[in-house]
Amino acid sequence: MKIVLVNSSVKRGLAYGLNDGMPKGLMDYLGGYQPLGICYIASVLRENGFRNLFLIDAEAENLSIREVADKVKLFSPDIVGISSMSFSFLYALDLAKTIKAILPNSLIVIGGSHVDLYPKQVLTHNCFDVGVIGEGEYTFLELIQLFCQDRYTFKDGLKKIDGIVFRNESDIVLTHQRKVIKELDNLPFPARDLLDLSNYKQNYLPNPFISLFTSRGCPYNCTYCCKASWNRYIRTQSAKYVVAEIEHCMKRYNARSFQFFDDTFTIQKIRVLEICRMICERKLNIKFLVLTRVDKVDREILEWLKKAGCDCISFGVESGDQKILDKMEKGYNIEQIKRAFLLCKEIGINIVAYFLLGHPDETIQSIQNTINLIKETEPDWCKANILTLYPGSPLYKELLEQGRIRDFWGEMTLDGKAFMSPNISQNFTMEQLGNFRNKINLMPYFRKKTNLLNLKKLRNPSNVIWSLQWFKMCLFNKIKNGYSKNNKNFR
Repeated sequence: MKIVLVNSSVKRGLAYGLNDGMPKGLMDYLGGYQPLGICYIASVLRENGFRNLFLIDAEAENLSIREVADKVKLFSPDIVGISSMSFSFLYALDLAKTIKAILPNSLIVIGGSHVDLYPKQVLTHNCFDVGVIGEGEYTFLELIQLFCQDRYTFKDGLKKIDGIVFRNESDIVLTHQRKVIKELDNLPFPARDLLDLSNYKQNYLPNPFISLFTSRGCPYNCTYCCKASWNRYIRTQSAKYVVAEIEHCMKRYNARSFQFFDDTFTIQKIRVLEICRMICERKLNIKFLVLTRVDKVDREILEWLKKAGCDCISFGVESGDQKILDKMEKGYNIEQIKRAFLLCKEIGINIVAYFLLGHPDETIQSIQNTINLIKETEPDWCKANILTLYPGSPLYKELLEQGRIRDFWGEMTLDGKAFMSPNISQNFTMEQLGNFRNKINLMPYFRKKTNLLNLKKLRNPSNVIWSLQWFKMCLFNKIKNGYSKNNKNFR
């Protein structure tokens, strides 16, 4: 049984005409990360005897559809699994059509977040044979085991597999929702050895670089975020498992740099402290980055993170205006943002602050409040984007119910054609929002303690290179887009 797993390309997907709200060209400077979803699937398959596997990361390798199809053809697989997010769905669709034309007898399975949101619409396309909904490790395993038994009666057994969608003659069948994986420690380490790790670089840290997920689920209610109902249940790997995986990557791949991509790494304080203590006790000498919320850090957590090797924390601040934060249902206040940033500076942890501009209630004053907050707190880097409507998000559903938008993501899924992202701001044009975004991204470079002259950062060559690249691209976008008339209102 030959199996190919493909991670679709978001960058190539955006080329279809979709807009993710990011400045053009900046995505290349944010670094890359291993597609752990298909890596976990591959490791579970190997654990169960399926070893003839091939992984293709079209995102990291920046592969065209024809280039991916040629790689797949060389392997001549029985089954092709394609992972797709919403912004890469059109790429995944055209890829599946191309592969199906070349290898008509191969089973093509589509998985990923977009299938979770539009399962029946995705399966209207005949190039997809089955869709996987939710976590795919054991669902995909059951599909392959069923296919191995008798591919000619394969469809008869599909209705017994939870968490899938498939066509049964003229009907599209959605099976029962699969239960989430509760014990993450039971999963084998991701099969990173099936990837070319030289393709993955983290501009801020020395390479080789390893990405990690140590938890699944998010309990928060941010209105702009798309979270399927099954993904709200928090599950975590134990500290012992996390540190064992770090040690495994150090020995197997000679890695010393890591990034934890958990939505909120510090959501369970006791676990975080245990991970940090174990890293220190074993003298692992690593550097790592984490993502978390401003209301989920305190002095004790930050001090232990620093001791363990945490060099930088990314916070989803989103806005410096309390009314906008409340509208987004962030669940924290401006003072908590200030306190988290102050503690990081006192302890010596770098700060990346993420911002979203263009909420329907955004005003001149709310953007000015955001700029004032940045000036006061001085994060090391700012990464501002224009708020983009994600399918399934509370804000998307709210605007649909109000009749202010149509279900353009659903239409895209059915038609297989890109759409023009609507501007949901009531007070700004997209050009104006783009200029405000570029201004915020450049702010850390135009202050007395600029990143370009920070002697502490200059000691680390990778910091210098990253800062200069980011500055160059931010400046290029600002010059290219020009200045909106409203910019004169900002100090």
